[in-house]
Formats: sequence, structure tokens, C-alpha cells
Amino acid sequence: MQMQDAYRLLELRKLDKGFAFVSDTLISDIDIYQLHKIPDHNILHKTVRPWQVGIHSVDLLVFEDIGTFACVNYEDGEYDVAVDFIWNDLQLSNPAFIEVPFNVLKRKKLSLPDFD
Repeated sequence: MQMQDAYRLLELRKLDKGFAFVSDTLISDIDIYQLHKIPDHNILHKTVRPWQVGIHSVDLLVFEDIGTFACVNYEDGEYDVAVDFIWNDLQLSNPAFIEVPFNVLKRKKLSLPDFD
């Protein structure tokens, strides 16, 4: 992830329901990752718009090429509370729960296999 002039490596772990951040590491030497060799279909451009709705943290994730998503952040073990918040407090009509990483959504939209 690039934020202004800094790069960070974020690692997520798939849970039974949702995802968890495992690590967030500042990268001092981005050149070792050879980002210029990554194909465009494997790169996501995202803007995060954080919101606080009552006691809940909600990020609007705006991707240039796959759409806008609401991400309700919750602590481990609080999945049911988050789902109740989505249905009852946000009152979203027909929310879809994403169970794959966003890069896979982009690849599916391009009719590519999930991974290279």
C-alpha cells in the first residue's frame, strides 16, 4: 500500500467470517519488491473514506476500477454485532458480503482466474 510517499505491507488473514489484519509493516526499500513488474490487472487503486457511525467504524472503500464498498470494522468475536449493525442500523437494502480479496474481484471482473 502506498500512502503519500510511504509504502506499507499489509497482510490479511481469511477468517471463517471476514478478514483480520495480521501485520502492518513500514517498507524502507520498496525497490526489492519490483513493483514495476506487476501487471496492471494485479494493481488496485483505492481511496479510503473513514466514518464513525455511533460506536462503529465504517470505511468506504472507493476503487477506481471495481466500485465502492462499505467495510464495517469489528473486533474478533464481534461478527454478529457487526452484521446486526449492518441490517438494523445502516438499513442497507440487500447488502452483499464479500468473502474474497478485492484483487480477486478485479480479476473476476476482467474474466481472469482468481490468481496467476
